[in-house]
Amino acid sequence: MENNAADASQDMINTELKRGAFKLQNEEYEEAGKIFENLAITHDIPTAWVCLGGIKLHQLDSGKTKVQQAINCFNRAVELNPDSKGQYQETYSNVSLQQIEKFRNYYLETKQHEKKAKRGRFWNAALMGAAIGYGNQRTNSSNSVFRGTAGVAGAAYAIDRMNKNSMQKQEAKNLLPFYQEIIKQLVEGVRSYCSDNLTVYQEFLNKTNQLNLAAFI
Repeated sequence: MENNAADASQDMINTELKRGAFKLQNEEYEEAGKIFENLAITHDIPTAWVCLGGIKLHQLDSGKTKVQQAINCFNRAVELNPDSKGQYQETYSNVSLQQIEKFRNYYLETKQHEKKAKRGRFWNAALMGAAIGYGNQRTNSSNSVFRGTAGVAGAAYAIDRMNKNSMQKQEAKNLLPFYQEIIKQLVEGVRSYCSDNLTVYQEFLNKTNQLNLAAFI
């Protein structure tokens, strides 16, 4: 009877692991996180802890998770299965590398948006000046009314665009240090967790060198 209960429990665990893996494959990180967190905490399964740690790395941009939380999950997996430490380090390094590249791309794209917003503000300021100048030109009475109306409309449009450009520039300015800090944390996380594994850590260093992270770390 006890064997039947144990078999049923193992079947349930295997089913949940497969369901979590399916969610993870489809990048449904929130749902996958719930599944693996339940398996990790309730059944203390190394694989569940590793998957949960990987999910936490994928959710860094939400601000709800931190690199140390991911490391804690991987450390728990090692405590339960010390023989697989090298495999877990490789997984941790690979997932971290994916996230570093993603946030590096976010940073570069946001930097471009910041420059574009800055240029847009300049040209819209020029447009506003031109619109005001156009509206103030004096001709016959009918043309003066038309020019005045067109000038006001043009200036209003330019001011609206300038305000939007300013908001976009400020949003970009706020995001840049956020992305920069996450990249630093990810690099430090791999150093902390994987540096005693020379094979894994050297491969990580080789790949990050290709990403040219000098501006971020």
